[in-house]
Amino acid sequence: MFYMEIEEKQYGGTSMYEISRVIDNHKTLVKKVMYSTHTTTIDENTFFTLYDYDMNIMERVFKYINFNPKMKRQSLNSKLQYVYSIALLYAFCDIFELDIKEMKEENITAFEYFLSGQSDTTSMDKHILLTSKRTQTSISKIMNNCKNYIKAQRWKNHELFVCSKATKAASKNYNKIVPRFITPDEYDKIIGFIYDSESFTEEQQLKYTSMFSLMFNFGLRIGEVLGLTLEDLIPSLTSGVGVPVVILRNRVSDDRHQNAKTCMNVHSNRDYFNPDYKNTKGYGYQTVNINEELYHDIQEYVDLSYERMKYYKSFKNNSADSVTGRFEDNRYIFLNDNVGSHQNYELLRQRVRYIFENCGIDTDMDVKTNNLNHRFRHGFVMKLLYIDNMPANLVIQYTRHTSVAGLEPYNNPTDEYLVRKLKEFNEKNNGDILL
Repeated sequence: MFYMEIEEKQYGGTSMYEISRVIDNHKTLVKKVMYSTHTTTIDENTFFTLYDYDMNIMERVFKYINFNPKMKRQSLNSKLQYVYSIALLYAFCDIFELDIKEMKEENITAFEYFLSGQSDTTSMDKHILLTSKRTQTSISKIMNNCKNYIKAQRWKNHELFVCSKATKAASKNYNKIVPRFITPDEYDKIIGFIYDSESFTEEQQLKYTSMFSLMFNFGLRIGEVLGLTLEDLIPSLTSGVGVPVVILRNRVSDDRHQNAKTCMNVHSNRDYFNPDYKNTKGYGYQTVNINEELYHDIQEYVDLSYERMKYYKSFKNNSADSVTGRFEDNRYIFLNDNVGSHQNYELLRQRVRYIFENCGIDTDMDVKTNNLNHRFRHGFVMKLLYIDNMPANLVIQYTRHTSVAGLEPYNNPTDEYLVRKLKEFNEKNNGDILL
């Protein structure tokens, strides 16, 4: 028996497709298809590059994303979504040996099925094993991005890149409720996946588990995590409170994703000498107590990342203003996986999505109403309110809100979560209250 097998595998958040020839259960690899995205920042301008499996630059895509007049008006996140969409199109054409500009209606329908994680064929000579499942909303967005790209190339078949009636109807009626918070069970699953998966090095395991712990167990916002520097990590011996402490504050060297939301904003180095900035806890800076385990995990990550990154030219891009003088060469703690610069927000969001999807946690690719990273902090608040049963006026001491009203956006349980908590309450109270 002979057939071709197309199998999708995940490598660091990027799909790779292995095309094999199978004869009488003997599999022979024919080729691998993978398109990966890289970002480079030069003089504060971010450039996106798409590479094929052999690391050839996709020049048309590079010119379109970075220099097309219409694309210049797009946000970095929108550009990233365009690259992601176009990469899927090139991968599909590479797998099935199609020329994009020659694609016909039946090819585009097959591409639509491909995006949904299905095959449009029942042919016995092809076995298609896909792991990525996308909502109809996501498919509509990808198809539209591809259409705009092909139109910009002046290829005549761009009008064919429209979703089928079934997809449009499903997209219009799609209204799935995506939880805004991570539950303790989901958090355990996430940490387990990071340590069990071969996709993460020891350094990356320490990085992601430390970042997630800061948000889920101690309530930091993602901007506060990304803005942490070496001098913001205080050991228990010198913290004055008997436990390790992280200090949250803003710096001139921060980018817009490294903002400590409720701390004093700074505009020049002179602000570092402002008495409010230096001395006013709660406004100039904030403190969060953490535990020894997390402190040592972060320190171990700092040591491992330094050993790997110290020879990278990009490592100098990770320097941070020192506002205490404790470190002559102060730097941001969390770095990108493959370069020496501080952790890029969009790359982190991609990685978090990959982790969520592999853990079976719902995501909302197209409508960013439920920020993936912020769900950890939401989970922290929900844990205090619904599991620890902590009074709201005490919860705000840990969440660093000024009033109980600030908790309202976080107190947003799904119906499913409320039903589960009520069942747990019933069982605890011997069924005195019936559901």
